[in-house]
Amino acid sequence: MAFDYSCFISYRHNENEKIFYTNLRNIIQSEALTATNKNNSFFDENSIKYGEEWNDKIYIGVNGSYFFIPILHYNYLHIENNWCARELMHALKVEEIIRKKLPEEEREKFFYIIPFIYRGKPDNLPKGLSNKKALALQPFEYLIIKNDVSQELINLKQQLCDTLTECYKILDKYNIAGNFQQLFKKIPKPTDAEVNAWILEQKNFSKQKEAQQEPVLKKNGI
Repeated sequence: MAFDYSCFISYRHNENEKIFYTNLRNIIQSEALTATNKNNSFFDENSIKYGEEWNDKIYIGVNGSYFFIPILHYNYLHIENNWCARELMHALKVEEIIRKKLPEEEREKFFYIIPFIYRGKPDNLPKGLSNKKALALQPFEYLIIKNDVSQELINLKQQLCDTLTECYKILDKYNIAGNFQQLFKKIPKPTDAEVNAWILEQKNFSKQKEAQQEPVLKKNGI
């Protein structure tokens, strides 16, 4: 298989949470290595060298990764800094290409995008994302910051590893990287206007879901 990275970790920079993101990256990279046998994740702080073209490197990174792991936060999709939106838009198209080529019985089992929910709700993910394999991070925030080897964190790591391993076996079985790399490269890069319009669409989608959930929450006294 021809992927260069075990996974692409997509997150919104926040210097106040640097320790959290660094420790989380190490956790993800370790489990992705176990699943893919590839000891090289794409994490922009380490993967983009000074002087390299950021735009090109980002798309090359997504195309060249077995998995795309977004760390979802309230500000993950933001017009003032739309890099996360660009990454996710591209990843959704990569996932669509892969799924279309898989046999129908494998499509429901395979996930290229594995969301981590840091801030937000599992039932209100961006449009196009599934919460079937989503992992909630907020209960583990303190443990991740402290690098605590607790049973709770071990269970989270195992859940991630099991998901990646299951999906990797599907990629390997159908030689996805070898067959589809050229298709990934043909995905058009969106303009700023297209990205920002997509972000607004996502915001409206989120508001609609919240409005639909509100009567249910009130009925249940939440």
